[in-house]
Amino acid sequence: GSPPPRRIPSRNGLQRETTFSDKPISTLKTMTRTLRILIVEDEAKWATAIKSSLLEIFNDLRIPCTIEVPDTIRECKNAIRSGGETPYDLISLDVHLRNDGSGDPSSGIDLLRIVKTYNAAWMVSILTGVETDETVADTYGEERARLLQNELRNRAFMTFPPERLVIMEKPLLEGDRLAARLRQLCLILRQSLVSRNLFRH
Repeated sequence: GSPPPRRIPSRNGLQRETTFSDKPISTLKTMTRTLRILIVEDEAKWATAIKSSLLEIFNDLRIPCTIEVPDTIRECKNAIRSGGETPYDLISLDVHLRNDGSGDPSSGIDLLRIVKTYNAAWMVSILTGVETDETVADTYGEERARLLQNELRNRAFMTFPPERLVIMEKPLLEGDRLAARLRQLCLILRQSLVSRNLFRH
């Protein structure tokens, strides 16, 4: 039978209940089409770093992709709604979005609900910012901050199908942790694409 669901270790910064094989898919050669990816991020340095890493990783995996990075929350919402017609293969979603002045203040969970409503993506990766944002811990204390983060994760898993949701803690930009975690995400996505028959041998 198939292996039981397991959680990707939190020490790697990824949390996801899923059945996932670590075995490389050596027989796969090409994608049947180009992947569509949307990055929702309110900090330009993070958007640039995520896009650059994803392009490098998918190129290394020989998977063609196009990546969109909207400038405002309103543009993000429009992109998500249009994804109902041609769904994204992956949306990378920052959960802590600031009001950008576009008149559409939203949290990442609010946008996740829109993704679910419009069936706009096959897989969603939520970036929590736990390691880089100390505001919550400074304000509420470490114990309360931990409870709030757990509540956030629970809300996310209740909003979007858990088998297609990855929660990733933002590492510091310095070093190679971001690339390492995004590579794990890409491997999870690649595994799921096999089940959708988007590869040809």
